[in-house]
Amino acid sequence: MTSRPPSAVTYRQQQEAAGSRTVRWSVALGNLVIPIFRPVVRRIPWLRRRIDKLLPARLGAASSLVEKGRFAEAFALALAGVEDTGRQRARKEGDGRSWLWFEELHGVLWWAFLHSAATAAAKLGRPEREQVETLLASPPEPGGIREAECLDLVARWRWQAGDGDGALDLARRSVLADPTWPSGHVLLAWLGLVTGKLDPLPVLREAVRLSPATLATIRADSQFSKHPHVIAWLESVEMRQPM
Repeated sequence: MTSRPPSAVTYRQQQEAAGSRTVRWSVALGNLVIPIFRPVVRRIPWLRRRIDKLLPARLGAASSLVEKGRFAEAFALALAGVEDTGRQRARKEGDGRSWLWFEELHGVLWWAFLHSAATAAAKLGRPEREQVETLLASPPEPGGIREAECLDLVARWRWQAGDGDGALDLARRSVLADPTWPSGHVLLAWLGLVTGKLDPLPVLREAVRLSPATLATIRADSQFSKHPHVIAWLESVEMRQPM
């Protein structure tokens, strides 16, 4: 029997999960247990090597390299993670014994690795960015918030390269990937405003509806501040919202 593909995690679901008691307890438990076991693992080289080869550990290493500004290393590690995740997924699907939770884990990891690669590529050059765009063109499954964030990054690259139409199209795809992510709506509205090819008002209204705090971000934006009528309209709409 063919299993139903797992649904992608959206920004809203992510925020709801982050605020749940289960997640808070899990984080607290991890903060307590991990420092205890880390010295033990370091004293057992073969165990450390085994753990370091696991996909989640490699994802953590790639994210750490990004934070340290070692973007070339982070990109190479994240790209290898994308490729290995895809191979493992294909292998499990091919042997006819793929379980749903395995499929979901591989999908989440694929998008997480690609997001790390895209974040690093933003600080590198055109060849790395083109590799990210190629992977984005044929993902294994919808990625929800991670897909939206990747498309958002690529849209910004296209805008910086002078491709306004390409940037606008990617921003639209970002909103479609996760309609619950306010930042995706803000970028789409901004590109619509500066290109003159999309009415930004309904898009901004949706962003503020999703997160009223987004209005402060819009007010502080240098491009939006050049169009005070847009901010005034949003503020008037916000004032009319029911309490």
